[in-house]
Amino acid sequence: MTQGGIIDNTEDFVADFSAITLDESRAVLCIHMLTYILDGSISRKELKLWKKITCRVDEVYQAERARIENMTALQLRSWIVMRIPWLETAVSRVPVSAPVSHEGDGGTSTCAEMRNDRGRTEMEELRELARMVPMPVRKLG
Repeated sequence: MTQGGIIDNTEDFVADFSAITLDESRAVLCIHMLTYILDGSISRKELKLWKKITCRVDEVYQAERARIENMTALQLRSWIVMRIPWLETAVSRVPVSAPVSHEGDGGTSTCAEMRNDRGRTEMEELRELARMVPMPVRKLG
């Protein structure tokens, strides 16, 4: 909740999921599931709340997944190391795609198709490493 003293406002509770991290929202779901299991039953009202919060968490997960899928190589490198610091050595071993000058326009850009000695692009290598990081699953359907 964003303020103290209100413990039974489901709309604020569901809305607050956008203000917490994905890991925190998973923890909230686990605690709710644990209370249902320990109680041995779930009322219709609790089931309705469970459906609301799982839908809300899924929305937050899908937004985070889309953000991750649209990251640049540099952003993806930073994100992997931030989430799992022990992968820093592996991330640092992925060759960076060097800027390539294009004749005629005088500009430079990063060649997304530049392949390393294994025949893979920088993003292919980084996405493989990113699979080690817990991420939201794709929405089914």
